[in-house]
Amino acid sequence: MRDLARRHGPAMLLQLGQVKTLVVSSREGAREVMKNHDTMFATRPLSTTMRVLSYGGQDIVFALYGEYWRQLRKIAVSELFTARRVLSYRAIREEEVATALRAVAEAAAAARPVEMRAVLSTLVTDSTVRAVIGDRCRERETFLRELDRIVQLASGFNLADMSLVEKRPLVAVRNCH
Repeated sequence: MRDLARRHGPAMLLQLGQVKTLVVSSREGAREVMKNHDTMFATRPLSTTMRVLSYGGQDIVFALYGEYWRQLRKIAVSELFTARRVLSYRAIREEEVATALRAVAEAAAAARPVEMRAVLSTLVTDSTVRAVIGDRCRERETFLRELDRIVQLASGFNLADMSLVEKRPLVAVRNCH
């Protein structure tokens, strides 16, 4: 990138297939983009995988910046993330952290290795599910396995995003629904 910036200047538009990417390689240019033109760059393009998984960007994480996103954010802030609501989940968080610490302590006492990713995934999943529905996830292992599969699909390279041919969602992605 450094060599390209020296040759073409501090701002370049790269296009790899259908994916356009603005590369800004100067401090001043980055400041200009992030401060003065932030709303123009607020929406990131959806990959084919994420378009399928988020129902075309209809969820709060991948919604396009605009009125719909503002309404989702307003609901989340006023209903989910108020100080009172967050405090109401404190007992759940404390219990789930204690459960995770017990699992780590038991493994340490038995001199077994601890896979922290699994411990933390369980902690987050159980805390979230308990806060939403009031109970632990009965199918936690299946859920975590599918979640891991989704993360693998979403974070990997997808040829459909780079090619000039019609973008058809992957069968594996559709099967995650």
